[in-house]
This record gives sequence, C-alpha cells and structure tokens, in this order.
Amino acid sequence: MNAKWLPRLVRVLAATLAVAFLLAGSAVLVWRLRHPPSEYRRFESPDGRFQVVVYAVPSLLPVMPGQGGDASGFVRLEKAPGKVLQQKNVSMVNSIDQVKWEKDRVVIWLFAEWDLPQEPAKGP
Repeated sequence: MNAKWLPRLVRVLAATLAVAFLLAGSAVLVWRLRHPPSEYRRFESPDGRFQVVVYAVPSLLPVMPGQGGDASGFVRLEKAPGKVLQQKNVSMVNSIDQVKWEKDRVVIWLFAEWDLPQEPAKGP
C-alpha cells in the first residue's frame, strides 16, 4: 500500500464510523419514540392527593421471562391529576416496593424522601 493513500483511508474509515454512530443513534431514538415508558407500579397517598408512580423503560434487548422488573426506569411524585412534583431515575423498577406516607413527606425506602407541598390554609 502506498503511503499517499493512508490519510484518505483514515478519512473514509472515520466517515464510515460517524455514519454508523448516527444511524445507531437514530435507531435508538425511533425505538424510544415507538416504545414509551409504561407504568409499572402506583402508590397512592391515604388522602388521595398524591401518588408515587414507577415507570419502566422498555429495553432494546430481549429479556428472559420473569426479568421484566429488572428494567430501568424512573419514579415520579405526582399530584393528582398527573402534575409531576419530583422525578428520579431508578436502575431496577422492582426495587421500589416500600412507600411510606407521612403528613408532610413521602419516604421511598432506600431510594428517596420527598417533601409534600402543603395546601394553603382556607380563610373564614
């Protein structure tokens, strides 16, 4: 191989890799748009004003039966009906299984503690 061709070969390989990464990124984006996160579990507050909702993000790779809870996702604290107050990513959605509601906060065991907004006092 002639030394004059080496710079051109490097440019062609770099361009090919760039196109491959662009196509792979586009494929992932299309996958995410066609397969949105799905609700995995919901915990409602005793007074019905708030809810902790766990969403699973579909995997690009197939999983074995029984591993659906191993999916990554995110957890949201929502005020009914659906207003997002807090959100945090989680690596395994099945790890969110204990939610404790208190007067002014919600505790998700080994994951998060979020303050709950207080209702304004009603006047006379």
